[in-house]
Amino acid sequence: MAVFLLDGPSASGKTTLARALLEKFSGRLQFCRRLCTRCPRPGELDSPLRDYDFVTPEEFAAQKNAGGLAVWREFDFGMSYGLPRLSVERALQQGSVLALVDLGTAPQARQHWPYCIAILLCAPLPELERRLRERGGHSLEQIAERLSNAAAVLPSVVDYDYVVVNRPPHWEHALEQLDWIVSRHLGTVRPPLPADGRFADAKPE
Repeated sequence: MAVFLLDGPSASGKTTLARALLEKFSGRLQFCRRLCTRCPRPGELDSPLRDYDFVTPEEFAAQKNAGGLAVWREFDFGMSYGLPRLSVERALQQGSVLALVDLGTAPQARQHWPYCIAILLCAPLPELERRLRERGGHSLEQIAERLSNAAAVLPSVVDYDYVVVNRPPHWEHALEQLDWIVSRHLGTVRPPLPADGRFADAKPE
C-alpha cells in the first residue's frame, strides 16, 4: 500500500486536484482529512469531500502533545493544521492513501511511513496571490505570510520525490502528471509522461 502526500502552499490547487484523483482512482485511494483550527468557510461543513475536521486550538494541542499528528504546521496568525497519524493507519487497512498536508511538512512524514511518496505542488507566486485574494477569509498580513512561506520552501525541493507545477489556466496538465505518479506507484498501466516542462522527478531513478 502506498501513502501519497500532496504538499504545497495555500491556493496551489491541492483540493481540486486531489478530488480529481480520488474520482479517477475510486476504490483504490482512501482520503484522509487534516485537522484545522480555523473557522469553516460558508458551506464547507456540508461537503462530503471537505479537506478538514475542524477542532479547537485546545483539541489540536492535545492531539499534537499526545503524538497523534504525523505532521503539523502552526502559522503566525493562530491557525494550525495537522494530519492525524491514526487516520492514515486505519485507511491503509483499506488501500492506498492520499492526504493533503501543509507546505513543507510531507518529508517529515517519513519518520512514520518511510515509503511515503512526497509530492510538492507549486504555482507561480502571482497566481497564488490572486487565488488567495479571490478566496477571501485572509487578511493582507496572512496573504503575505503564505506567499513568503511558498517562496521559502523552494530550496527544499530535493526533499520531495516529485515536484509538479500547476500553471494557469491549464490545471489539467498538473492532473496528468499526478495521474502518472499515482499510476506508477500503484503498479497500474502508466500513461505517457507529459513532456511540457511542468514536471520534475526530484529523485530520478
